[in-house]
Amino acid sequence: MLTKKTYLLFIIPLIIFAQIYQVDTIFVTASRVTASLEKLPVATAIIPRDLIFLKTFGDFSLLFGKEGIDIRNYSLLKGLTSLSIFGSSAQQVLILIDGLPFYSPMSGICDLGLISVHNIERIEVVKGPASSIYGANALGGVVNLITQSPFTLKPERLSYSARFLSGSYQTSNLSLSSGFNLKERFGFLLALHQDKTKGMRSNEDGFSRGINLATTYTNLLRLDFAHEWKEVGLPGPMPGKDQIPPYGDSTASSLYDRQKDGLSLLKGEISLPITLNLRIRISPFLVNNTTSFHWIDQFSPDSAVYEDTYKIRTAGGSLISSFSREETPLHLSFGLDYRDDYATIHSYFYDFSSFAYKDTVYQPRGNKFGLFLEGSLFPQPTFSPSIRYDWDKKSGGFWSPGLGITYPLPFGKFRFHTGRGFRAPTFNDLYWPRAGNPDLKSEEGWTNQAGFDTKRFSFTLFSRRTKNLIAWFPDSAGLWRPSNVDRQEIIGIEWRLELPILKRITFSLSGDWKKGVQIRKEMVFSPDSFIVVRRRSAFLPQWKILPSFFFKDPDHLISLEGDFIGDKVNYYPAYDSFPKVYMKEKKLPAYFLLGFRMEQRVWREIFLSFSIENLFNVSYAEVFGNTISDRNYPRPGRSFFFGLRMKNF
Repeated sequence: MLTKKTYLLFIIPLIIFAQIYQVDTIFVTASRVTASLEKLPVATAIIPRDLIFLKTFGDFSLLFGKEGIDIRNYSLLKGLTSLSIFGSSAQQVLILIDGLPFYSPMSGICDLGLISVHNIERIEVVKGPASSIYGANALGGVVNLITQSPFTLKPERLSYSARFLSGSYQTSNLSLSSGFNLKERFGFLLALHQDKTKGMRSNEDGFSRGINLATTYTNLLRLDFAHEWKEVGLPGPMPGKDQIPPYGDSTASSLYDRQKDGLSLLKGEISLPITLNLRIRISPFLVNNTTSFHWIDQFSPDSAVYEDTYKIRTAGGSLISSFSREETPLHLSFGLDYRDDYATIHSYFYDFSSFAYKDTVYQPRGNKFGLFLEGSLFPQPTFSPSIRYDWDKKSGGFWSPGLGITYPLPFGKFRFHTGRGFRAPTFNDLYWPRAGNPDLKSEEGWTNQAGFDTKRFSFTLFSRRTKNLIAWFPDSAGLWRPSNVDRQEIIGIEWRLELPILKRITFSLSGDWKKGVQIRKEMVFSPDSFIVVRRRSAFLPQWKILPSFFFKDPDHLISLEGDFIGDKVNYYPAYDSFPKVYMKEKKLPAYFLLGFRMEQRVWREIFLSFSIENLFNVSYAEVFGNTISDRNYPRPGRSFFFGLRMKNF
């Protein structure tokens, strides 16, 4: 275990090697208008297109190995993938596609396994509350997936790109794209992809295909259409060695459970210059998502396979008016957001009166309205105030203020940010048949962070207090229902150091340390007898250390990256002394992973790639299972991947 003195040994060298701060990277997520990275008061991260190609074999599982971010992946490819920022829950991180919120109103989570990585230009991550800009579900932070624009293509020629990758567990990816850029007056880009894998366990196979079409007209109009389809097995956690379920095997809890998803997304953007300094942007969108679960009851004597279907339609849009002057740091943005979610759910529930499953249909609906104002004032220091009001019929109104300060120094930048954020109850929380709680409040909390950045070094100290956390526990009738009963307190640090070793070789050492405490209401003797306890936060690794070497020139990309992840804990009710009930602790041990990745130009714009993931063949898991005795959701062992990529832009 690392001691406080050990942590100081990591931090002190970072301060010694601080260099002059010169960053001109453009960042659009933190304020919803274009801004340079050096002016932002919150911790941020950018994942460029080169790294996306180098570090992915079809999904997002390897892309977020960064300080302050924890990934949670349930299977090898295209399974449920989510993430947390600064110790948040997955529902408290808002995923955006080109600035538009993308999450399921049923669970509050964006399944990254349903989104293609093949047409992503870059990923921008805001680490800290952004509810004062984006509203609900941005309590922990925001991840913006920015898709490729036709105007990134070389002008006046037909451009193309193709990539094929194959590797362990019969995994393969194929992506093709082609487009045209007519002097940045008109452009189109068509992208196709197909991904598949057999998986490392029984019933862990996955298959997906998709199409993306983007069209642009000057800087005034953009229209995008995307359709994604996937089917994956749901093996569940790996059973205990002596607890093989009747419809599973030694590697999977179920050989029958399956999930199919279909997603259609239509979005547009109209950007209207009113004056030289004033611009209005209108961004409508429409999303249709259909999910079906085929499942078998492990406790039923028959082998009937049931099907639950979720049909969700989301429509909405944004209107943002922004004023800025290049000769001054002043900018102001005013915006309106609207979102309408409508779902039709067919789900099988057990009917105790007839001792059989019955198809239950319910149709929840909710709409949200948000109004925000944000800006930057004064040159040195720069103040960035923001405030937003959100309203919906069930939760009522919610105010989210925020304030950021940046102060340039001769050798870097000091920044500070404080903000209030919230996570709204989901459809499942509010309307689940016989169990939903329509009186739930939103989760809410304040996050504070202070940081220091140079060209090669970044350091952030953060803290957050969250209340009204939604938890499901049995009521006096023994029925499990959600209530606002839990709280969380967390403090932590994150750092990143980059050192040029030779002309084209960079060594980086980044990491984070977090101490989280959850204050929970837990059952002890009967469904109407509870106590309040303080425990270490579940699912949260206390520390992470990420060393890496990176080499880049026009013909090569080579990286050697390590992930040293601390242990995690979770708690499960134990009934072996019933009527006394107590909680048992389960731990996922710390682990160290090493990955080697390279891409080599072989001729003109043709590149070969090779990667080894989990070089030391470590057995580990990122996600806990359903019981204290199962073996969780294991991740892949040593894996090899080979790829070929060609492009003419």
